[in-house]
Amino acid sequence: MNPTNIEAPVTLSRVASDTIPFARAVQRSGDGKVSLFGGTVIDDCQAAWTAGHANVTITTPAGTFASVMNHIACAAVPDTTNIAYKTIASTDMSDDAAFGILIKSSVALSEGDVQVGTDETAAFASPQLVDLPAMEAGKWYYFNLEFGGVVGDRDAVIGFGLYNNSGGALTTNLDVQWVGRGGIAYDIAGFAYADQTVEDDQAVEYQDVEILANGRISFIPLSDGETCLAEQRLYPIPGTGKLTTTEIVFGVRPITAAEDQPTAGGDVMVVR
Repeated sequence: MNPTNIEAPVTLSRVASDTIPFARAVQRSGDGKVSLFGGTVIDDCQAAWTAGHANVTITTPAGTFASVMNHIACAAVPDTTNIAYKTIASTDMSDDAAFGILIKSSVALSEGDVQVGTDETAAFASPQLVDLPAMEAGKWYYFNLEFGGVVGDRDAVIGFGLYNNSGGALTTNLDVQWVGRGGIAYDIAGFAYADQTVEDDQAVEYQDVEILANGRISFIPLSDGETCLAEQRLYPIPGTGKLTTTEIVFGVRPITAAEDQPTAGGDVMVVR
């Protein structure tokens, strides 16, 4: 009887030499770059921004994912007008590839109706803008957008903000919870999509084959006060390293709780 090799399934993982916060998890993207999720915080939105027009009112009510957030009420803001902006200490963002924002609109918006950007001049006077994608009313979105403009225009950024590019007067409430900068997020936690074999997949003899396995991220903390059930959909909050049951639209593969966690704010194993 010929001998038979039986290969046991194994779980492989890479271990960092030091702690990497969940919001800064990284993996090489295959193009020589490194992808990030969340990135470096620019603003945690705990202090009010500055209104860019008289028809804008800004308050800081209780936040959905933090103590407070910026609530930007727009009442017929004219087209091609600043909506709101935040002044920051001069920051070199020339090495960053993308701008991240956690935002919600009270009305549906088409792609490019609202733009976001950075500026090296005071009062958001000459911003480098990129379009925000389309948003449904009342849904939280996390967008990770490639910077527009010239790299040299981001080596001394002193402000960022939102701009009306809708083609008409804009009336909506915009809630902003977090703003960051960094690389391009390829997937939740910054990991590239996993590849899987499917029926009838074939490989030619001696051909290189690369298999990336789905995996688990063990014991990620839930947001304060939140519990979850097994198989419940969970969403990472950019910049915090915590998970929430409140839906955030990321446009990437979601993660799911692998177990019940009845303790509010407790750690939970998730499946990706």
